[in-house]
Amino acid sequence: MPPLVFRDYVVLLAAPRLTQAIYMDMLTPLGFKNIQTTHVDQQAISLMKKLKPQLMVATMSLSVYTGPQLLSVARQDPETARIPFVIIGMKEDEKGGLGEHVEKDKLARFIGLPADVQQVTRTILDLLAPLVDPVMEEAYSLTDEALERYKNGDLKTAAELYRKSLDLYEENADTWLKLAAILSDLGEYDEAEVAYLQALGQNQYSFVAYLGLAELYERREDYELTVGILRQALGLAQRLKVSAKSVARINFFIGEFELRLKRLAGAEKSFSQAIEGDPQSAALREDIGDAYADKGYFAESEQHYEAAIKLDPGLAHVFNKLGIAYRRQKKYQKALELYDKARIHHPHDEHLLFNIARAHMEDVRHGKAMEFLMEALEIAPDFREARCLVANLRSQLKKTELDVWKEEPLEPFPVDENTEAWRRVYE
Repeated sequence: MPPLVFRDYVVLLAAPRLTQAIYMDMLTPLGFKNIQTTHVDQQAISLMKKLKPQLMVATMSLSVYTGPQLLSVARQDPETARIPFVIIGMKEDEKGGLGEHVEKDKLARFIGLPADVQQVTRTILDLLAPLVDPVMEEAYSLTDEALERYKNGDLKTAAELYRKSLDLYEENADTWLKLAAILSDLGEYDEAEVAYLQALGQNQYSFVAYLGLAELYERREDYELTVGILRQALGLAQRLKVSAKSVARINFFIGEFELRLKRLAGAEKSFSQAIEGDPQSAALREDIGDAYADKGYFAESEQHYEAAIKLDPGLAHVFNKLGIAYRRQKKYQKALELYDKARIHHPHDEHLLFNIARAHMEDVRHGKAMEFLMEALEIAPDFREARCLVANLRSQLKKTELDVWKEEPLEPFPVDENTEAWRRVYE
């Protein structure tokens, strides 16, 4: 079985493009997760210095430098002199000549083609296994055990195992991140914050750490710190030139927390920057609409729901959300016109019918409200909120109106008067 530490090793493969997939298939059974490739030998030299790989694999068929020549160049530079090498050549070169020349280097091995996966595995294990730090291997074993405990719901034991692993190998940023997430779930926020900061100390480019801290500060309801850490993540994303969609999503999160702080101008600015970065995303416009609606800013949510529907007219649930925004502003006619359009595409959506009933009810047209509620219940007889609203309406209808519905009694259905479920529907 390959050492556990192999999964975090950086492997640099220098081979022609047409053969890279073949060699990748030979390397992945060893558990390597981070295999970088290049087909340019000059680039391979610079990548060795930049990446400091735990294993360099090079073929004989590069344009200028062959594998052995790359090995020679690496050994002359103190930064790359200790990088283990595997050179892939032809079978006839294994015995005598080139193969023996490579094998004289104690940190290099030669594999002659054709070779199978088992031969490659044996050769690499023979080269790397003696170099594996047993303390680090034990640390990885503890992280695997911690993960199993976490999957079984034993968070406290998992946290303790992650701590033991870090006592052995504190440079593992991923372990700090996992510990931080568990501590946050356990409500140990101060310790979780320290763990996230330790992860950033090991890897200053970890977006997971930044977003983890943002979530932690949100749980503590410290929204100023949340905005601050998200702005740091935004700055990092811009420096690293990550995708415009990713930058847009961070801007959205900043805007959402600006809203929680009731800083409308800051929220609008961040939302506008998010839209600029991802202008064709109906999901983004819906999310911005939700953010405004959740805080009661229905006029602002309205324009974003309308934009989402314009981008994707098939979003039935956004029609519902926009209708709610209209209703909350007492724009009942606009809500009903919108619902009429939605019914063309979704004639049997009980939730849509329910919201139509709500619009009529709030516009004091109780008879029409009851009509749509009964239609919704024909489609979904167990629709709890609709049944609760029927019960509420019956207490408000005039006797002449109520006579119309006496012929359609509902089966007994328990209503918890304390929860007033009908008031909590989709808003």
